[in-house]
Amino acid sequence: MTVSLIVPVYNAGQYLDEFLDSVKAQTFTEFQTVLVDDGSTDGSGEKLDAFAADFHDCKVIHKQNGGVVSAWKRGVSEADGEYLAFADPDDIMSPDMLETQYKLMTENSADLVIVGVRKLKDGEIRSMGIQFLKLNDGLYEGEKLENIKRELFGSQENPRAAFRFFKQNKMFRRDAVLSALGFTDDAVSYGDDICISAAAVYDSKRLYICKTPLYTYRVHGDSITTASYSPEDADNAKRIIESVTALAVDRGFLNEHIVRGYPAFHIVRLVKKICRENADKKRKKQNLAALRKHPLVAEFSTKLAKKHLTRGKLGIVRLLKLGFYAPLISHLRKSEE
Repeated sequence: MTVSLIVPVYNAGQYLDEFLDSVKAQTFTEFQTVLVDDGSTDGSGEKLDAFAADFHDCKVIHKQNGGVVSAWKRGVSEADGEYLAFADPDDIMSPDMLETQYKLMTENSADLVIVGVRKLKDGEIRSMGIQFLKLNDGLYEGEKLENIKRELFGSQENPRAAFRFFKQNKMFRRDAVLSALGFTDDAVSYGDDICISAAAVYDSKRLYICKTPLYTYRVHGDSITTASYSPEDADNAKRIIESVTALAVDRGFLNEHIVRGYPAFHIVRLVKKICRENADKKRKKQNLAALRKHPLVAEFSTKLAKKHLTRGKLGIVRLLKLGFYAPLISHLRKSEE
């Protein structure tokens, strides 16, 4: 089979039927679906079996719960396709998504195709940028592609990463995914997309960007990204940083910005998550105090990272390291309004 679509599933609940309908609606037919049930307890596994019985070339794998990374890695190992695509079971694919990606891959001899994304929240669909560099639709190779690679995780001049790293809006060559599997820690609970997406961009010689939104990312109360802050979030961020650093060393693109600036991205994200969640001020201060003591923050030097951060990010990290929790909470609450 030409393309394999890999879907890790764990208690997908009320959103699973709509997702499976979007799989069934694909205009492209030369694809295999690999559904990995990661020990669901809500009946999702049974729904997958019923779907597979009535759909072409669909494989269902039932495994003991081991986390999202172990699930999609298992899917990769069971997939037959030359090209790999990924999706989450609470999202929605446009009917022409796989067909568009496959045509762009094959007609342009591309190593990676990136398409646009929409965000569905509270019943409202909004646009969602796929990259932070100003890139047009089309094929990138040679020096144009090298410029993207230099900005992959940002730079002193442009602190933001070149792309959103989630893998669900990309079609990969199989070998590109296999070459990066070892850099994704099975213990990572979210942000697991970063290493395979970054490796695929860095290893590519021909990259195609299509900003047409063909994938709909659903934001809801059960999403990992919207869950309340947990002390494990800091551990997760540290694992991601360690994985990215190992990948950068292996591929030869480690630079000072990744070492000094990239950790700040995760620190600021966690601070915002704490300050903006629906919790009382005492709880927020407790979480900020615990984060301040975590090695992710305790070992971070704002002095060394200063030139790699925007003024806003630098201010947030400084307030955290100084233990000024009240003004930090107030500042981020006002910035959200």
